Amino acid sequence: MPAVKRQPYEQGFILVLVLWTVLALALGVATFLSRERGEAYRAATERSLVSAILASDAAWELAMADLSRNRKTPRDGRVIEIATSDDSILSYSITDETGKADLNEADPELLQALLATALGDSFRAANLTGQIKEHRAKPNAPRLSLLSLKNLGLNTRERDAISSYITEYAFSPYLDPAVASAAVLHAVPGIGPTDVKAIFRARKSGDPIPSLGSAQRFFAPGAGPVFRIEATGSRPGGLKYSRKARILRIGGGFRSGGGRLVQVGPMKSGTVNR
Repeated sequence: MPAVKRQPYEQGFILVLVLWTVLALALGVATFLSRERGEAYRAATERSLVSAILASDAAWELAMADLSRNRKTPRDGRVIEIATSDDSILSYSITDETGKADLNEADPELLQALLATALGDSFRAANLTGQIKEHRAKPNAPRLSLLSLKNLGLNTRERDAISSYITEYAFSPYLDPAVASAAVLHAVPGIGPTDVKAIFRARKSGDPIPSLGSAQRFFAPGAGPVFRIEATGSRPGGLKYSRKARILRIGGGFRSGGGRLVQVGPMKSGTVNR
């Protein structure tokens, strides 16, 4: 049988058809591979997240055990880190609320200085301190909370900034210099960088806290019943899961530990920056 001779335009059409077919197949394969890679990535991410959550659970339990036994680990927000055999990092910090100024009881001069540092605005800090003093002066005025400061015009970001310096849970007019953070100490009226270094040297060596001159009126040893715990589980690759809450100790002694630990307020948890 003689071969069929195709016209040039027919050959061109077939070539285009073949190319489109090859392209469609290539796109289909690429889509399939991309979907498979996406599923694998999501599965790996979910496994990593579950591992981070479990690691944060373990870090939380370590912090609670530490607080219950009252070990000689920091209570000023410094972070304790522990590496595990599966390459997770467990980290936690315990912050004694007596290391901050109590919103309802602290000296107004101290409050104003801490507010000015937290907000970066001395005029606004003076105005807020005046409003707090007015509230305190009212008969049978309820205790203020950081959340209630929104009624004084403070937004969430500002209240979060203030929470590093001021608390509603110290239940004392004084700061405890043995657990106050460096940021708080630097903001106290009459305290200089040399004084802060001396306090930390004394804390590290176990020596008595040195006299702080005119600023001494803001300080007294505390036995804070409330502590802020933050626990984080970190996985290779940077995925982290964190949880934080305040814990009230009922009974027991400050130095001997013990007692019952009860959560105060809601637990905040979730992934943190990778």
